Amino acid sequence: MRASVCSCTVSCGTGELSFQFVAHAPAMHAASGSLPTVTICTESMKRCSAWMVSDLPELRGIDLATLGGRLQTVAKEVAAGAHPFDVSSGGDASANARFKTLIHGDPKAANLFIRDGSGSTEVGLIDFQWSGWGLAATDVAHHICAAVAPDALVDADSLDQSSLLSHYHTELCHALTDFGVVSSAEEADATLLSRELLQAQYEVALLDMCRLVFGYQWSRFKLSDTPESLNRNSYNKDLRNAAWLVQKCDELLTKRESV
Repeated sequence: MRASVCSCTVSCGTGELSFQFVAHAPAMHAASGSLPTVTICTESMKRCSAWMVSDLPELRGIDLATLGGRLQTVAKEVAAGAHPFDVSSGGDASANARFKTLIHGDPKAANLFIRDGSGSTEVGLIDFQWSGWGLAATDVAHHICAAVAPDALVDADSLDQSSLLSHYHTELCHALTDFGVVSSAEEADATLLSRELLQAQYEVALLDMCRLVFGYQWSRFKLSDTPESLNRNSYNKDLRNAAWLVQKCDELLTKRESV
């Protein structure tokens, strides 16, 4: 497996910004058992208005020129951690056997249908081509990156991903109790998946999402006159979502580098 490097320079009012992104192809697209080479180009950065990038407070203080290289250093590790049951990822399936979950694989907004009924909300899913065995946290990270409204990610007075994760964990523990897997939500937390472990798995999966988005999605991204398209992931529909993802990537890489 190898990765190609592509870099470009974007001119802006205050000078020039150089971007370089390097990563391996996403594991979710490696059904053949081997990962193809992906050239990670920053054409999407070219297409974004430079003044918009420089004006985003989320990106201030982040060295975009080195972000791709930093992500590259953990690319194999996070792919293995986020996809332990994928043979091509190099993950440890036996060590993660108790977390083995049938996941959707592509829980973006376009694949979810929500209907409010009388006192209840119904949720339907479509498009199961990426369904299979995986980690619940990997699906959760994918959903938060690809479907959550920007206000729920970036506004201080709104929910943040920590609140979203806590809500998911609480509901998961209650569901495991209701279906008779455990006798109580407390037992589910203690013996199956603690909130702390969910957080750790989520952070690995989020970095793996960055690998997928930076190396695959954004290298193929095309601007159009219909940004409200329902088939677009949120990081391709709103610049705030994109900036949040870059910010979280830098934050999680910094956390790992400080250990």
